[in-house]
Amino acid sequence: VSKDSEVSLQAYYDGYHRDIPDVFLEERDTGDVQAQHRFHWGWLDSTITYGAGYPWSKDDTGGPPRALIFDPASRTLETSNAFVQGQRRLFDNGELTVGTKLEHNESAGYEWQPGIRLGWALGEHVFTWGAVSRAVRTMSPADLSIIA
Repeated sequence: VSKDSEVSLQAYYDGYHRDIPDVFLEERDTGDVQAQHRFHWGWLDSTITYGAGYPWSKDDTGGPPRALIFDPASRTLETSNAFVQGQRRLFDNGELTVGTKLEHNESAGYEWQPGIRLGWALGEHVFTWGAVSRAVRTMSPADLSIIA
């Protein structure tokens, strides 16, 4: 790592238990680990950022005799992803960002999520941008229970 390079690692965990007698039970553990590296690429006078992540969620929603049940009553959802993007200054007040993310989850398999963003400064404290992207929504346990 140098003055033109930055590495980051983030980890997150949350767990909870919710019980409404005779109606609903949910125990959930959620975690996420993300790593990324950003560096200046002098040849293109650009900033390159790449990284990977692994978010997951495990739940147990009980079953009968509760009024609200999910099938299956216990499930683990895992997603893995990797991304790369390049950012380059344009003129004195513009910026172009091009990148893509590859994500894998059990409901959709592999999904590409490319994007391009053009931004420009309209003044000292005003920056605006426009983008064209392909986003993918990861299905929740409720979505998967409805489909099943």
